[in-house]
Amino acid sequence: MAQNINRKRHKALLATFRFGYSDAAKKTGMTSSFSWLDYSEHDRRKMLDVVELFREPDIRDELGLGTIRDAIADLLFPGTSTIQTRARYFLFIPWIYMNLERQQVSSREIMSRSRAEEIALIEPLLQREDNEGVIGRIARHKLKRLPSSIYWQGLGIWGIRLFPASQEQYHRSLDSFYAVNSQTIRNDDGEPEIGRIQGNWHVGISLAPKGFPKNASFVLTPEEGEYLRERILSRAPGAASVLRRSWSCGMSGRLSLAPSTVQRIHQQNSRAARARA
Repeated sequence: MAQNINRKRHKALLATFRFGYSDAAKKTGMTSSFSWLDYSEHDRRKMLDVVELFREPDIRDELGLGTIRDAIADLLFPGTSTIQTRARYFLFIPWIYMNLERQQVSSREIMSRSRAEEIALIEPLLQREDNEGVIGRIARHKLKRLPSSIYWQGLGIWGIRLFPASQEQYHRSLDSFYAVNSQTIRNDDGEPEIGRIQGNWHVGISLAPKGFPKNASFVLTPEEGEYLRERILSRAPGAASVLRRSWSCGMSGRLSLAPSTVQRIHQQNSRAARARA
């Protein structure tokens, strides 16, 4: 009997708190919010993907198949997600950060500087004839989730990003990275001779084209497409057999299994090959 009374009192207090808070929120203009804790970059990306889905109308998963779908997607197409739009973002992000590292932008300023560089991509990309998939098309300078956040996990899985932690940790590490790097003995080519330091980005990535980001476009060069292909095949064994068939068989049924990023790489490589023939 006492337990039932306590439960009723608890429910009444909880209801009072909820309605009281709601009334206070209306009077003060406060808005409701929620937060979460994550312990890895993978967990953070998954949660942000879930939040992103709330922006799309009529998202339902009554049968609970989303978890199975995600597991299969991670196995076959690791490093990709449904909110990624174009393959060349896998190059845009390293180009931006590599340029800022060459300027030795400090840990304190790197977040604002990199954000400005990513926002600067929007207008040039929108001016192109092929502008489908521009991140920030609507939000422009108010964009909250930047391309670097969307592609960070995939860059690590594909071995393009060598820094083994989150984007925030990467930002904090740069001051120490510059300090250690400046003390290293280098040869005539500028490479460390003793105690070679691993950089934050894969050494095989091409340099940004002249004028980047003012002349940015989504068109992959054949070399860039081949580089991304090599990265996927070398770092994602689960996707290797599907991707090899997709790359060699043209527009076959198997290609439809690939996510949009892989399809675009294949299509652009095919167009470039036909142009050279």
